[in-house]
Parts: sequence; C-alpha cells; structure tokens
Amino acid sequence: MAALFFILLLHFFLGQLIEIFNSRKLAFVLWIFMMSVILYYTIGITYTADYEMYEYYFDQDSEKMDAAFIYLTGLFKEYKLSFHDLYIFHIVTSLLAYSYFISRFTKNVFYVLVIFLVLYYVPYVNQIRYYLGFPMFLLSIYFLLIRKKYLPFILFALLAFFCHSAIVILYTFIPCFYFLSTKKYLKTMVTSSLVGFVLMFVLFKMGLTETLEHFGAYFDKSSTSSTLGGIFNALPYFVYIIYILKINKEYTQRTENYEDDIIYTFLSKLTFFTIIFIPASLFIQILGHRYVFPFIIVWVIFFLYTIRTLPIKRKTFKMLEFLCIHILAFLIFYILPKYLFKESFYEVEFLKIIKYIKHT
Repeated sequence: MAALFFILLLHFFLGQLIEIFNSRKLAFVLWIFMMSVILYYTIGITYTADYEMYEYYFDQDSEKMDAAFIYLTGLFKEYKLSFHDLYIFHIVTSLLAYSYFISRFTKNVFYVLVIFLVLYYVPYVNQIRYYLGFPMFLLSIYFLLIRKKYLPFILFALLAFFCHSAIVILYTFIPCFYFLSTKKYLKTMVTSSLVGFVLMFVLFKMGLTETLEHFGAYFDKSSTSSTLGGIFNALPYFVYIIYILKINKEYTQRTENYEDDIIYTFLSKLTFFTIIFIPASLFIQILGHRYVFPFIIVWVIFFLYTIRTLPIKRKTFKMLEFLCIHILAFLIFYILPKYLFKESFYEVEFLKIIKYIKHT
C-alpha cells in the first residue's frame, strides 16, 4: 500500500509538470511510461476474482456471455490463441480507448488515467467486459454530442452494448443532455436520484427487481449491503462530487458565457449525471461500481478543464487540493476498512492479484 501512496504523490508532481510546461512531448513520454508500467502489471495476471469464470466460459464456448465476448472467443480460438490472450486484448484495447477519449479534452492523459487505475485497479482488471464497454460508451456520446458524427456514435454504442448490455442504462444521459438546461440540471439530477432511490427500494422490497432480465442479479440480496456499509462504500462518491461542485461554482463565477461552451456543458452534465445513481447505491453496491465511480475519469477531466486558465501558482494549489481528495479516497478504499471492518477487500484483492502475476 505504501507503493500506491507513493504513486499518488508521483502522480501529482508529474501531472503538475505537464500542466506547467504545457508540453505535448512530455505528456506523450509520461503516457508511454504509464502504459508500460500498467501493461507490466496486467500482462502477467493469472488471478482475479472472475478470471477462472471467464476462462471457463472461454473454454466451454458458453453462450451466457455478452455478444462481444462470445464473438471474440470464437475469433481467438480460430487463431489458436488462449483465454489469457483475450484477457490482454480487453486490457490493452480499453486502455487505448480511455486514452483516446481523455486526449479529446486534455493532453494530460497520464494524470487522468493514473488516478483511475490506482483507486480502481481491482475492479478494472477483474470486470473486463464492463471496462471495455465503458470507454466505448464514452466515445459514442462524445461523437454524438460534441462532434455530431452519427456513424461513429452508432458504431461505438453498439460496441458498448455488445461488450456489456448493462451499459444501456447510461444512455439515459442523452435526453438529459439535450432537454435539461445547464442551470436546472443539478437540481433535476438530485430530484431524480431521490425518486429513483424510492422506486428502487419499493421494487426491491416487493421482490420485483430480481425478475429483470440480466439486471436481476444486481438486486438480489447478495448484492446489497447494510445501511452503514452502503454509506461507507459511497463515501468516495460524496467526497469527489462535493469537491467538484465547489470547483464548478468557482469556475462559473469567474467565467462569462460558460453555458455557451459545449465542452463545459458536456463535461459538467456528464459529471453530475452520476448523482442519479448514488442514493440507490447506498444499499445496492454494484450500482455504484457500475454507474458512479467509473466516471472518475470524467470527473478528473472536468477538474482539469475548469482550472486550465488559472495562473500557475493558483493551478498548483488546486491540484494540491485535488491530491488531498485522492488521498482521502485512497484511505477509504484501502486503509480504513481494516480498522472499521477488520479487513480491506480492495487491499486483499490487490495484493493477491499482484502476488500471482507471472512474466514467464
């Protein structure tokens, strides 16, 4: 865990260098360095909580998976490739997709991607179908809402759905983007989240959620948590959202005509869209894992966008503030559970994954 904490500090200093020197060459070098380190700690993976399950479905040509996994299984077997080759394909492709999406808004891909991987390494290397589909979702809405290119939107949307059908829920963002004004957006998201929470709670208590095709497993009793556990699991969401609300308020106060900025509108609405799922995630953890924290990539991009015009000293101070938020989230994920619940799931799984990495 000390190594991860050191990476957080390194993440701040190197990310700050990219912002100070505004150098694409430095940003590219650090991206290559980051990709090399990430690949070193993923190519040799032989254990995750779901690794054996995926390998079993690969070996058995199971039809129970989403379409992309089934198609890729057949393709890889045709070329005499193993499940591990398919696993690495998921990791590399998703990293490239994330990097491309991030680079549409900032050159500081290193800064954005590293914090996501430090805090969410365990789910990322475990839930390979979802974390391949998620960047496809991000790219699809980018091409639709910013670039107004419909063919790439359709292509990436289909890829996202075929990777993991649960991603379809995220496409409710599109009507939210089009039909809700920027000024009323946050209030509407909060109201919608409370309504959604009550609805989900009622359906859950009536036992109707488990009848939903594909999504029913998200709502069975094994996927739920106690109130105290749910609040603790949601603490990182609240920490980030509250801080970004502060940053957003400061930005709108000093920026004229911000509502006419399509990039700001896209990033702010996508950032606060996640609020819808937070209350329900208090008792259904997987909603937070699927529909809230993966958006940390968008949150960090939005943060960088709001501070891009600040003087160097002021920008450094803001990045130092954000470092404190990252450290707090790190403590909640990895350290505090040991003292509150006698075990840290993320720490245990992280150390086990690292232990079984083989490069032979």
